[in-house]
Amino acid sequence: MKSLKPQEAEFVRHVIGGASYADAYRKVAPAPVTDRTAQVNASKMAKRQAVKAALSLGKEAGGANAIAGVVYDAQAAHAELETRIEAADKAGQHTAVANMLNLKMKLHALLIERAQIEQASLVVNIAGVDTSRLINPAKEFPNG
Repeated sequence: MKSLKPQEAEFVRHVIGGASYADAYRKVAPAPVTDRTAQVNASKMAKRQAVKAALSLGKEAGGANAIAGVVYDAQAAHAELETRIEAADKAGQHTAVANMLNLKMKLHALLIERAQIEQASLVVNIAGVDTSRLINPAKEFPNG
């Protein structure tokens, strides 16, 4: 099966997940579209050979195998983010640019989420210091 482009793969996932063609297209469109544009472009996308095959396979196999022929790796994700960042920047959508840069950093493992940082404790014993009266932050404040 011919590989799907990232936008087509997302379109297929949304349709197999139960979205209408127009709703699926709205979710993958690079910019907001009118209802009519969503209907027309979704219909065109659904008629593409690779998309049509993936949708057919997804319906037959319950969706699990619909993306088996899809090649979407970090390089493809990076390329898609670059394209969308450029489009959002040209449109003056600075918040979208910031959010996509955040995603790009996550993709390249340059951003560490707070939840991923584990607490470590350090105990220092100093000769001659009575530590029995000091609080233990790990015991006193278990949630940080």
